[in-house]
Amino acid sequence: MRWGTGISATYLTRDEFGTSDPGGRFHFTSHLSVGYRFNRRFVLNYRAQHMSNAGIQEGNPGLYIHYIEGIVQFR
Repeated sequence: MRWGTGISATYLTRDEFGTSDPGGRFHFTSHLSVGYRFNRRFVLNYRAQHMSNAGIQEGNPGLYIHYIEGIVQFR
């Protein structure tokens, strides 16, 4: 079992996406991931990620992303 967590500063090159306004260009992104290594070459991960401006600008709807990734290593 593998896991990871982190937080980082995020800068968006646009502050509007169609009708969605994330609340400015500067945000913080945090994540938590859990994974399993099946063998030397294949890993399956689940990652939950949240991005928001932490209330430093007007509007702060936040964005939640969940995804599953498969990693195949070629060596």
